[in-house]
Amino acid sequence: MQSRSCATSVSAESEAMKQLTPILNRILAKLSENEAAELCIHECPAPCRDRTVEIVTKSGALRRAACPIANPECAYGRMAVKELEARLRSIMLAIGVPMRYLRHVADANTATIAAESASRWETIGFLVLCGKPGSGKSSGAACTVRKYLWNTIPDTLDRDTWKQAERAVASVVWLTAMEIAQEREAQTTATNAALLVIDDLGGEDGVRSGISAIRHVISKRYGSGKPTVITTALTLDAIAKRYGHETVRRISEDGRIVDCGETLARSLVSGCFQDSSRNEVRK
Repeated sequence: MQSRSCATSVSAESEAMKQLTPILNRILAKLSENEAAELCIHECPAPCRDRTVEIVTKSGALRRAACPIANPECAYGRMAVKELEARLRSIMLAIGVPMRYLRHVADANTATIAAESASRWETIGFLVLCGKPGSGKSSGAACTVRKYLWNTIPDTLDRDTWKQAERAVASVVWLTAMEIAQEREAQTTATNAALLVIDDLGGEDGVRSGISAIRHVISKRYGSGKPTVITTALTLDAIAKRYGHETVRRISEDGRIVDCGETLARSLVSGCFQDSSRNEVRK
């Protein structure tokens, strides 16, 4: 009985190997193609749209293989990044980011204190961008949205993975303080968002119920630890007077508060960002 059982086991293993052998051969062939591409391709052979190159296999046949040197600086990479930026702008518009702020996000040559602080922020806790109108606060907030969407994409040169950013639309919310103060549905949406931008804190009506609603949203997000970006023309003292010292404690304890200055000023000098940490009231 034992001998018959062993024979059955050996037969099953043999059958399994027969089924696996073609799969393994295909994998080995694919690896061989990639090795051939890596050996043969040292510079961009020609602009492409599919991130592949034509190689000669060991059998002498011509085949397409994944390009081993594709990067954001090659012809394909530059084209893909340009297309991705356009896709992200469309997604940001769908989220509710005003068009006027997207122009600054796309302009890589303009770096404000707000934009630099946004690039340094690790999407944890609060980022509060304070400053006079025109200091780039809301554009900096738009930068955080772009960064968040960009980081959802596993491979920025692979168009198939761009859908990840589109799926993030429902989890990112851009609302003005006025909308949160006046709309109950906006308050619920703001509380539950994976990433929330509260634009123009202090710009809402000074009605007690509206101020209470904003205070409630900030409290809930502090408790859940969800990342929140706030833009405001108010000083910390003014925020404390309007929303209470507890609100200031929460956004200060669990985030970064940045003084963006009085006017839109470039902080890009000699090709290097100035250290915006000196403008931070508190990290």
